[in-house]
Amino acid sequence: MSILLSAYYPEGIVFVADKNATIITKTTLEERKYVEPTATKVLSWPRRRAVVGFVGLGTLADYTLDEWFRVFIAETRNFADVSALATMLRDKIEKDFQQDYEHDEDLSEFNLVIHLGGFTIKGGFAVPVMYHIWNHYDSIDPKTGEYPPAGKTFQISEDIEENFKKWPQPEDYPARVRHRLQKMVDERSYLWFSNGANLGAFNVFRNFVWHALHVIQDHGFAPNLAGLGARIAFCKMSVELFGSYFTHHFFPEDRVVGGGIDVGYIPWPE
Repeated sequence: MSILLSAYYPEGIVFVADKNATIITKTTLEERKYVEPTATKVLSWPRRRAVVGFVGLGTLADYTLDEWFRVFIAETRNFADVSALATMLRDKIEKDFQQDYEHDEDLSEFNLVIHLGGFTIKGGFAVPVMYHIWNHYDSIDPKTGEYPPAGKTFQISEDIEENFKKWPQPEDYPARVRHRLQKMVDERSYLWFSNGANLGAFNVFRNFVWHALHVIQDHGFAPNLAGLGARIAFCKMSVELFGSYFTHHFFPEDRVVGGGIDVGYIPWPE
């Protein structure tokens, strides 16, 4: 399982993931595991109408996961609303997964976590959405990031509105979502969603990059950049640094994060 970062800013949405995939080959004599930078884990719909990222499962319905998503994107390229698209995605994933693993009892190695992002209209306002789709039933270990065993049923949640309900002025949703995200940036806090390998460690690296950039800017060593390009650069740096950690501290067959970066983004509709 690799690493996936989905970030929501007043300038737009940014999804970033690494490219490493774990390849397992089996013969009658042995099982070999190795890692190659062969996966594309962030893909976008035409005209940036939606963006999807995934970590975990490598193949589905005789496709690699990135091939599966390319087919799904082609079949849904004219979707009417991202919320309906999310339900279609969950249903299709679950159907194909249950067909592939119809007779499997042990699904512990077949976790799949998906983020689907885009904008929808609520109450006359454009608001971002982050649909989280997953097939593990218990909670992720908050320290190690270890995932519980997978199941055959996929759950779905929309996490932007859920976050607003926990904030001081839940009535700000949906009219003042962008204003709230800007206020978070002004206070140097951000709305991030992460899934993948060694999640606790990734959150440390991500926060380190965030803090280091602010220190550098505060001391005048670099300009205080803004805009969506700066947000994309930060997200890429976070995932790249985490991949470097695996490169230098893990054996080659265990370097599940690294191998390059995939990026998808959607500017805030004006």
